[in-house]
Amino acid sequence: MRQFAEGRAAEQLPGALLRTWLRARDAGAGFEGLPKADGFVSDHDLVERRAATDRVRYGARHLLQELGASLDAAGYLALLTDADGVILDRFGGGGFLDAAGRAQLVEGANWSERVRGTNAIGTALAESAPVAVVGHAHMHRMNHALVCYAAPIHAPDGRIAGLLDLTGPVEAAHPFARGLAPSVARRIEEAWRLDTYAAQISGGLETLFHALDAHGQPAAFVDGGGALRHANLALRIACPDATTIRDVIGLPGEEFARLQADQCAARRSSGLLGRTVDIRWVLDTNGQRIAAVLTARDAVARSEAPAPSPQAAPSPFDVLDGTDAALRAT
Repeated sequence: MRQFAEGRAAEQLPGALLRTWLRARDAGAGFEGLPKADGFVSDHDLVERRAATDRVRYGARHLLQELGASLDAAGYLALLTDADGVILDRFGGGGFLDAAGRAQLVEGANWSERVRGTNAIGTALAESAPVAVVGHAHMHRMNHALVCYAAPIHAPDGRIAGLLDLTGPVEAAHPFARGLAPSVARRIEEAWRLDTYAAQISGGLETLFHALDAHGQPAAFVDGGGALRHANLALRIACPDATTIRDVIGLPGEEFARLQADQCAARRSSGLLGRTVDIRWVLDTNGQRIAAVLTARDAVARSEAPAPSPQAAPSPFDVLDGTDAALRAT
């Protein structure tokens, strides 16, 4: 660590760790001492942050309360933060609570990379992915006795709305805890999505899925993060390995989310190549896109070229000879 701080031996660090340490250092984080001015938010700010993330807190509360006894027994503290890395709530902890307090793992503490260097909370938010930070991988020396597993929590529209972190003493590091953080985060996301879909989709998801299954052309339901939630048989035949919007139309999820049109042409990498895909956006009460219903049709059917007149093509019956009215009518 000292060599890295002095600009030496950076090449000896694992690539992922070097990336986070460089990013945190460039943002102003140090290796020694406690954060000062911006290490904590004010009480008023904390109240406002909790109100702004009420839906995340509601979804997490009952899950983490159920896990409370197990977390206590394992010596793990569960932390719920907002998208800035500010701790909103704590659950469990057991005999680790005192040490957690000394490490400033408390409500109102800002654990972004900018403030506290590489740590599971700040780094998972910066990477937008689950992260494990064990012992000396923490940038701040005072956090070397910690093991931390964190996973972002995404809103139905795909944005990061908060984060779940499991932290304990470094000797409590365990693969189960590493897998538990993203598992619980996904359960929170799923419950939130289902509640939102039920409120915004007439008849709910089950009715929508039945309608898609009955549709003759390839059709699918994609969530706000670009994941394929349901596909009918026609789409499965056209795109047998599809799991994301990119697999369906060849367009990255972030690019798809910015589309202003209600249709697009499937790209070369898609199994729907040659088709036009119609898009019906599903919006939440704030007008944010939380999902989309896709239905494909032949691109030829969308052509703006005028269709040939029926009279333009010769009739195969023109070769028949004779003027008998009954024959021609037949």
